[in-house]
Amino acid sequence: MNNLVGLAATHQVAYAAIWLANIMYLAGLFPQIRMNYRLKSARGLSDFMIVGFIFGYLTQIIFVFALAMPLPYKILLPLGLCGTLVIATQRLLYHTLRASWLFLGLSIASWVLALSGIPFAIKYPERAGHIFGWISTATWAVYQIPQAIKMYI
Repeated sequence: MNNLVGLAATHQVAYAAIWLANIMYLAGLFPQIRMNYRLKSARGLSDFMIVGFIFGYLTQIIFVFALAMPLPYKILLPLGLCGTLVIATQRLLYHTLRASWLFLGLSIASWVLALSGIPFAIKYPERAGHIFGWISTATWAVYQIPQAIKMYI
């Protein structure tokens, strides 16, 4: 009986940690959104990083829903995607259309690529969940490289 009480307490602590970590990560988007708005520019951000950010969120959301992950992920990851879409929209609004063709094309391609996996995730949720989880992990591992290159080269 004591083991069950300890396990329940551990589960509650882990659940609270999931909420806290995801809320803090989501809150990290707001300073960037505010700075872009104040400067009326997103020029310092790499287009490839923003597209990778969007693709990472899309694949992670499919992973979370396919494998029925805990509720905090199902709430906060879509909110994070919305925050990232605000940054992408700022990028499109504050720059000329001519400079945005590559960004727009890559953004559309990432949406099409990620969302084309939804029928597979519906039919084979466990397999798709694992595949999209690994794609998401790989994306999150490398999406900031274009930003580092833009800053230092």
